[in-house]
Amino acid sequence: MGNTSPAAQILRKDLLAQLRAAGCSLTTSQLRGQASRVPVPGTAVALPPLREQVYRVLRALQRDGLVTRGRAFATVGDGGQVAWSAAPSPADGETAALEAAFPATATHRDQLSH
Repeated sequence: MGNTSPAAQILRKDLLAQLRAAGCSLTTSQLRGQASRVPVPGTAVALPPLREQVYRVLRALQRDGLVTRGRAFATVGDGGQVAWSAAPSPADGETAALEAAFPATATHRDQLSH
């Protein structure tokens, strides 16, 4: 992960968690819309992340092999969107086994994602 700012560290964890919980591709805008507020250096303020911050963190996650970048598609007035997915993880099998053992957890997660 290298030497990253607190804001980038928060975004990194948040975006990866969003993608893993979603179980499907999400656009940069969708991820940004649900992202945690991040600290602004030199202040006690936390604000929603900028689109550029989210994109940079997603590219770093891609370089680290934690997310995959999907096909870009056009949107009106925004110039296009990129879809992102969580890369397969060794924990995926364990997660599936836990969800099978505790079906209420999967149902609750599905309700949260809709």
